[in-house]
Amino acid sequence: MFQFASVMAQLYLPRLNADIIDKGVAVGDTAFIWSHGGFMLLISLGQIVASIIATYFAARAAMATGRDIRRDVYDRVSSFSEREISGFGAGSLITRNTNDVQQVQMLAMMGATMLVTAPLLAIGGIIMALEQDVGLSWLIAVSVPLLLLLAIVVVSRMVPLFRRYQLKLDAVNRIMREQLTGVRVVRAFVRERIEEDRFRGANTDIMVIGRRVGSLFVILFPLAMLVLNLTVVGVIWFGGIAVNDGDVQIGTLFAFMQYVGQILMGVLMASFMTIMIPRAAVSAERIGEVLDTDSSLARPDAPVAAFPQRGAVEFDHVTFAYPGADEPVLKDISFRAEPGETVAIVGSTGAGKTTLVSLIPRLFDATSGAVRVAGVDVREADLDQMWKGIGLVPQRPFLFTGTIASNLRFGREEATDAELWAALEIAQGRDFVAEKDGGLSARIAQGGTNVSGGQRQRLAIARAIVHQPDILIFDDSFSALDLSTDARLRHALWERMPEVTKIVVAQARVHHHRRRPDRRPRRRPGGRHRNARRTAADLLHLQRDRRLAAGSAGMSAPDMLTEEERLEQELAEQARLNADDWSGGVAPGKAANFRASFTRMIGLLRPHWIAFSLVSLAGAIGVALAVIAPKVLGEATNIIFEGVISAALGANFPAGASQQQVVDALEQAGQTDIANMVAAFSDFHVGAGVDFERLRYIIAWVLVIYVASALLELGAGLCDQRDHGPHHVATARRGRGEAEPACRCRTSTRCSAAS
Repeated sequence: MFQFASVMAQLYLPRLNADIIDKGVAVGDTAFIWSHGGFMLLISLGQIVASIIATYFAARAAMATGRDIRRDVYDRVSSFSEREISGFGAGSLITRNTNDVQQVQMLAMMGATMLVTAPLLAIGGIIMALEQDVGLSWLIAVSVPLLLLLAIVVVSRMVPLFRRYQLKLDAVNRIMREQLTGVRVVRAFVRERIEEDRFRGANTDIMVIGRRVGSLFVILFPLAMLVLNLTVVGVIWFGGIAVNDGDVQIGTLFAFMQYVGQILMGVLMASFMTIMIPRAAVSAERIGEVLDTDSSLARPDAPVAAFPQRGAVEFDHVTFAYPGADEPVLKDISFRAEPGETVAIVGSTGAGKTTLVSLIPRLFDATSGAVRVAGVDVREADLDQMWKGIGLVPQRPFLFTGTIASNLRFGREEATDAELWAALEIAQGRDFVAEKDGGLSARIAQGGTNVSGGQRQRLAIARAIVHQPDILIFDDSFSALDLSTDARLRHALWERMPEVTKIVVAQARVHHHRRRPDRRPRRRPGGRHRNARRTAADLLHLQRDRRLAAGSAGMSAPDMLTEEERLEQELAEQARLNADDWSGGVAPGKAANFRASFTRMIGLLRPHWIAFSLVSLAGAIGVALAVIAPKVLGEATNIIFEGVISAALGANFPAGASQQQVVDALEQAGQTDIANMVAAFSDFHVGAGVDFERLRYIIAWVLVIYVASALLELGAGLCDQRDHGPHHVATARRGRGEAEPACRCRTSTRCSAAS
């Protein structure tokens, strides 16, 4: 509504302006000018207020839309099983819930403003222009279809590019996540250069797509502005002829010129929207894929919330196969764990141990057979109630950003500090937590990178204990612990929590209560690692030998650390410093140092300063010409206005009367306003009409300026799109084994500078 009112006011203003010129300025009626000028100011103020209100509500609606979409995507992803998450990929899901939602959100905001304004301006402008003068409407009939054709051609080429761009963005996010997660592996195997080339290749791919999209943008807007400017020039030239012939009033010409500008601006805004729509459509399609994907873990229509056999776990002829796999990972597995028992799942790597325990909390659904927890089939159970009775310590423990206490309370928010310390004591983590500054309030970085691997495992075990479950699942959760800590932890678990069922995944035999080797898929029969049979005494001897060797070599014990151990310590120390000094992952001091950031940005552009200087210079000249052209064009309107006034005064003054004689006569007649206006004319001749020689000269210069401005902006944009660091692109292409393309830019200075 407010946007409609704003556009209506915008369309009414040129008509008021025409009346002021024809009935006020041309006849020297000052009172008419003041009255209608004040009314015009009120209309302009109302138009501004309506536009501000419309934009405000459009922004609120768009932000709310983005919030709702992000919430829906998050809720849907939260319901996914491991199968759906693996199918999309973590990086792709993050991109869909951030960048893709942002594209849709931007379209919603621009659509609530531009999408309403553009058709109203274009259609309303055509109606109002035809009302003013039909004879000049052929200019609209030529320029509007030309702009529409240009927009259609550009948009048709952009749709597939935007789809490829989002896919390349997924690839960049995926590679970045892999390299950040596996940074220790990358360094341990000295693959930094290979991974750099891999990322550079993905980065170059997205740059190439972005460059093509940018080139289409660069082509559209200079050409669209050129069509708009040439149409205005045509209105002035042909309108000047009509005014001189007496077919059109001067005010009508100015109004028609303003309506043409509004029409073409509406078409240009529609063209801009058509550019945004394809990218938003691709993003909406990707978001829809997530929202339309149903989780393979379908919740039952009538979930069972009563669990008669707390702590019992039963596998009844369970077979599981991953989608597309030739053979099942698990085949005909059957066993039962009674409350308080310990079941060890022992087997070689790849035997399906993690898959088996993932079926208990229903992270996957069995292909056939049944998994029962507390006497209820997991496919019929109320998942929220069932999960309250299960504590899972994953193979790769993950800690969240916050404090030790917030991570431990992740299992049960109402847990007291005493319960947290008790859980830490069972998990053998009380000592190192007590030594930290703040104890339970000590900071934990994202992923727990500021604590060691063994400390992460013990905190994850304590978190599961705080949950107070009936079933504890340890998925190879003691691998980072030394034998003495492992033994103390197991003893405390079995002594302090005897009523809890424990499912333990291990590479070696577990000496507690009962061991179930269980039937595994017929893969490679795995033997036990020899290192797994080392006793605590063996490890103590190994540590003592390491200290003795370090002392005899004149080194300290840390010098004897392996490269992987040293890397882990360095990363943990760096993460600790980051957790202490940073807030929310951003260094406040560096973020506030604008000068340093600007200097760094200039340093990145320094290798291509000649190319960027040429592009900036061409763009600046193009903009300067575009600014100068309206001033020159204003001289053309002055010529037309002078011709109209001279023709009107020709009926009252002889043809040979000078400009000063006309001014004196008008002053004597009391027409001071018209006298002052005639005195301001630069070249006045009574009864001469429009000086088409001068007008033709001015129009020719304006055409040259507009064309030169468009060509300079077009050339600057295209060269800027082509210059994105040829050295890095060539390196990335060589890294992927691709041939280097020949440079197609004709500006030899740019190529030599970039080389």
